[in-house]
Amino acid sequence: MKISSVIVHYNTRERLTHCLDAIEKWGPSEDIEYLVVDNASNNDISDIIFNHSSKVKLISNENNHGWAKAANIGISHSSGEYILFMTPGTLITNGLIRNLTDFLDSHPNAGGVGPTQINEMGILQPIHTKTGVIRPLWAWQKLRRCFPIHSNYPGERIDRDLPNIKVSCLSGFCFMIRRLALDQAEYFDEWPFMFGEEIDLSLRLNKLGWDCFVLPKIKAVHYQGSSYKPNPSLRRWVEQCRLASRYYWRRKHYGYACGLIESTLGTINFLTRALYNIMLIPISSRQTTSVSIKEDLNQCYTSIKLMIWGQRHANKIMNIARDRGNTSSTN
Repeated sequence: MKISSVIVHYNTRERLTHCLDAIEKWGPSEDIEYLVVDNASNNDISDIIFNHSSKVKLISNENNHGWAKAANIGISHSSGEYILFMTPGTLITNGLIRNLTDFLDSHPNAGGVGPTQINEMGILQPIHTKTGVIRPLWAWQKLRRCFPIHSNYPGERIDRDLPNIKVSCLSGFCFMIRRLALDQAEYFDEWPFMFGEEIDLSLRLNKLGWDCFVLPKIKAVHYQGSSYKPNPSLRRWVEQCRLASRYYWRRKHYGYACGLIESTLGTINFLTRALYNIMLIPISSRQTTSVSIKEDLNQCYTSIKLMIWGQRHANKIMNIARDRGNTSSTN
């Protein structure tokens, strides 16, 4: 088998249907298998799998293991030389899988490759060529929302006319990995329940001597997760997981000091945004932004605890995430 595709699914029936529809329309018809790993969703999806190609196989987990462990389960059931990871919110385009495959065939130094991302509004998303300690921390913390003069940083200024761009990290919505490289990296780190898995893998591939690339002219549409947005409690939990994951992989790859910088800048960022909204937004519109202010203050509090307690608090957040994820799967 040349290609295996692994799609980790959790409670996104409609998006999975559209994802598989795009696969049937634009995916290759030979030498490929599609593995849908269901993380104990509340609704049965066997009918969706049955209504699509016989090349689509369902792997049903009894518990919600989080993305990384579910992806590793998918890898263990796969047989392809190359493995394509997609979220259910990804819609591939004509020739995408073939172009990614051809690139890995012709670039033996490439451990992974991905397309350019287009969001649901049809807007081309930035390609981040660098990740490290200071510059991406500034961008990721999005202080540019308060200081628009910093709306761009060097990692975003690239020539999209190039046939390929070397990047330090792949984008998790859609990317293809060479199995040899994946075996050497020993698969995904299963510590995070969600967020940052592809960043950690990309950095480990870099350390093993493998390069990662993005193909600017090859595009895929990504509908980002929105099931938690109407629920403030769930949204707060998800954002805590995001902060804990950032702290974890920064510390893992760049040391304790970088983890401390991450949580410190997070504290400054969220506090600054909250104060900015409180002081500068007109009184008449404060009511509409009160939720945003509260969320910023909650994330500021989480960043402070990460700054003080470090990995201990990050572990606590992820343990709660696992318990909550499995509880929601059984309701």
